[in-house]
Amino acid sequence: MLNKEPLGFRHLLLFILIYSLALFATSALWGVIETSEARYSEISREMFRSSDLVHPHLLNIQHYHKPPVTYWITSFAYSLFGVNATAVRFFLTLAYVLQIIIVYRIALAVLHNQEKGFWAAFIYANLLLVLISVRSLTTDAFNNTFVLLTIWSALSFKQTFSLRWLYLTALFAGLSFLTKGPIVVIMLVPVYFFARMQRRESAKQPSLIHYAGALVLFGLTGFSWFMYLVLNDTIFFDYFVMRHFVDRFVNAEVFTRHKPWYFYLLVFPTLTLPWFLPFITRLSKTSAEGKGVLLGWVAIPLIIFSAASSKLVLYILPLSAGFALVTADVLWQMEDKWKLPFSIIYLIILSAFVAVPFFEPSVVFTSIMYLIIFIGIAGITFIFFYFRQSRTVLTWATAFFTVILIFFSAFLIKENSLKFNTLSSLASFIKENKLKNRNILIYDRLTPSLAFELDKPIISLYHDNSSLKRETQFEKSDDWRAFYYDLNVPADSLRLQTLMQEPSVLVVKGVLKQKGLWLNDYYTSKKEFPGWTIFY
Repeated sequence: MLNKEPLGFRHLLLFILIYSLALFATSALWGVIETSEARYSEISREMFRSSDLVHPHLLNIQHYHKPPVTYWITSFAYSLFGVNATAVRFFLTLAYVLQIIIVYRIALAVLHNQEKGFWAAFIYANLLLVLISVRSLTTDAFNNTFVLLTIWSALSFKQTFSLRWLYLTALFAGLSFLTKGPIVVIMLVPVYFFARMQRRESAKQPSLIHYAGALVLFGLTGFSWFMYLVLNDTIFFDYFVMRHFVDRFVNAEVFTRHKPWYFYLLVFPTLTLPWFLPFITRLSKTSAEGKGVLLGWVAIPLIIFSAASSKLVLYILPLSAGFALVTADVLWQMEDKWKLPFSIIYLIILSAFVAVPFFEPSVVFTSIMYLIIFIGIAGITFIFFYFRQSRTVLTWATAFFTVILIFFSAFLIKENSLKFNTLSSLASFIKENKLKNRNILIYDRLTPSLAFELDKPIISLYHDNSSLKRETQFEKSDDWRAFYYDLNVPADSLRLQTLMQEPSVLVVKGVLKQKGLWLNDYYTSKKEFPGWTIFY
């Protein structure tokens, strides 16, 4: 129980332990989700099986859309735990824990108050945007960890002028660049807006040669993989610079990620509820330090991300820590007013879960899910009436709600796997019926999750689904053709007919199109799932 002692790092560790246990306990309840998590999981699996750490492959075709750090981390997890969902999400949870601790350290440096530091880290840990990022494998959670480490190191250097922090800043910035590209450059802007710390009188600024050395370290770390590929084949220069940098910023249609300029103005408040309420209503009460954070870590990056043509929800994840710092700054001054509103909001959300089956009858609700909701409502009600201190109610009600949300969402996805685009149930059927050793054919869908769940190569049959168009310009041989057939090309259709003389399994989403109806002739049995059919 929290007492009147000022909230600090010891209390924060308690909540970190609670959240991490909940995340670890539920991490294997559902399979990897299409498309993003399945893609990163499968690329990492193929990297792990091939031991090729330089050339990522997706379904046995080279795939250079992202730098390799996420694949390296996940491949290492496979070496520890095997190829499974636990391994996919293990280091995400560790990244989450590290992020919370770093946010606490940054808040101490910027807001100069232990209790504000606690609230900043605590708010950050409970943000829906942050929790989403660490529940599904993408580059975002790992990149956000390196961004926070970069900012923390830069702040520490600005305060002490210690060479250690200068070179750590360069190293972490390089690792961020090697994880997700130039986002770290945008997020270093806050350092120059809210770093209002007093430098020691004895601190002496390093010579220019050290700044040059740090820049070299950043370049060698961040550009190492890109430079290696470009030096081996100049085609990569145009590919990375024009297609994956310029086009992502000004021509998102290339990656089907175009959103209106105001997209994040709608998304950010939604994914930071209920903390967005004190944030937006009390901005005028923000301290000088808080105003610096608001400008440099929230407003300016948000404008930059909004100006970019390419937009996905998790692109703005690095803003979460800045938001948490500002909210902690204003909440610390007025927490007594938020005891009742927060409790009511949590109870309304939990109660709303009960209504889901009435609006979407096809959603499977099990008794354990109703039990989780009941425990959540009862627990938060008890906390509200039992504890007198507002900060105690806020912390325990929030923590209890977050844990309930972690468990409820895990079971919701588990029981409705196909609705959430995880194909673990299809993979289980194939394995249970001893069909795994046959050729696995997927009709007109990019489904890396099935290759991951079966831990084997699958064969893609392209008809007219644009997501299945693959980049093959980097292939040095025709080996990839054994895993990819274009049904619009007569030669590929003939190759496929030869292949299907051997035992195989055909997985179809929806129905076979006219050009693919002939595939039926090779199978005698089928198993139907909601929206999917397995022919064998």
